[in-house]
Amino acid sequence: MSNVEENFGGSDLELEEDYREDVGSGVGKIRVGKRDYAVGLHWDLVNQPLQADKEARGLARDPKFQADFYCVRHGGTQQFGLGFARMGHRANMPSLAAHLAAVNGDSWLGVFEVAGGYYVVGIQSDGVFSETDRFFEDAESAQSFFEEMRSSMEVGELFAPEDFGIRDARTVSIDVLLAGKVPIRLKSVGRSGFVVKAVVAVGLVTGLIVGTSLYLDSLEMARLQEEARLLAQRAAQSVGSQPEEIDIPSMPWEGKYQGAAVISACVESINEFQTSVPGWEVQEVICAGTNASARLVRTGVLEDGASSINWIYPYVKRPGFDPVVNQPATGSADMVTVDWILEEPPLIPVDLKTAPLLDVRKALLATFEGRMTRISLQNADSNDFWLGMSFSFSTDKDPMAFMDILSAIPGMIVTQVHQDIATSKWTIEGKAYEQLPLPGPRAR
Repeated sequence: MSNVEENFGGSDLELEEDYREDVGSGVGKIRVGKRDYAVGLHWDLVNQPLQADKEARGLARDPKFQADFYCVRHGGTQQFGLGFARMGHRANMPSLAAHLAAVNGDSWLGVFEVAGGYYVVGIQSDGVFSETDRFFEDAESAQSFFEEMRSSMEVGELFAPEDFGIRDARTVSIDVLLAGKVPIRLKSVGRSGFVVKAVVAVGLVTGLIVGTSLYLDSLEMARLQEEARLLAQRAAQSVGSQPEEIDIPSMPWEGKYQGAAVISACVESINEFQTSVPGWEVQEVICAGTNASARLVRTGVLEDGASSINWIYPYVKRPGFDPVVNQPATGSADMVTVDWILEEPPLIPVDLKTAPLLDVRKALLATFEGRMTRISLQNADSNDFWLGMSFSFSTDKDPMAFMDILSAIPGMIVTQVHQDIATSKWTIEGKAYEQLPLPGPRAR
């Protein structure tokens, strides 16, 4: 199996029986917050980007899968996922892996504590790592699988519960990584209406012939049979000659919050957070969309009466601010997070007119260099419908000092606002897109 196939799956694979054992089995639904998400999807690469839906439905109907649902990801790594009713999947259910990949691209691996167990997912080059997107009921199995995937992937960041003791891993609630509206939901695998009608029409003609055969002579029977054959042939030709329609995906900024509003809300909320808690050190605060999380590490000794988790909430709460103090279910821990929800910023207009990314790159580089601040500009998810660019910068200055240039980027998406409390350094990460002319004559 090639590296690409190992990482993301591949529609052209000849699937062995042992590889198929867990396809369409296991836990397929978990609840995060107030929403049920589909997990345990079978992920494959898209080989025909302009006919992605057709390709996904085709593999879903394959006897090797017999999938009931599918979804398509149009990103840096274009994929589709197959869902199964027997796993608890249903139409219109959002994919947890797809939502995480859309909001937090690049490459990373995470194991998160969720209701009833643990969820493991890996993102590589903006794509869902095909072996992941799995739920485990016990911590031992989840950690073992996490370590196995870690050795198989090239990841830039790790997420894991603090009590797993995984070096270099950050502990965040999975809610913090789910910003904005759900980008992808499962669709039902259905048959083409025209094909069904054609088959029914042929069946009716054939049935009519059989039902009246006792009343027709052999010559008339032969004539009707020939007419039925011609009708079936024409129906098949008609179906086969239909021009292929192009599936136009949702633009990547649809359902996302306006970047300038996200920065403003996050910076204000982080600045208002109480960072002085006896026996605890606030190390960092992360904000993504409407979700924010502060990481606190115990500095005192509990047994000496110098530190207690119970002290955190009274110090960080304030009128109109009621956060949640999260801690591992295993008991006392030396690291906890405080999570809270921000008010929803306005959404980016769907009918947005984007700017050429070449111009955006030049403007960003010139402005940041002029302000003696480094900025990283990288290619992001791109396809036949749009070009993508990601950006990130770190600064000791107030991020609001850069709002003039950032707010001028049409459809700018801010994926994360981060502050290191010890150094007071801010890091802003985001994306920008350029919409391309629609390909083909029959886009829909």
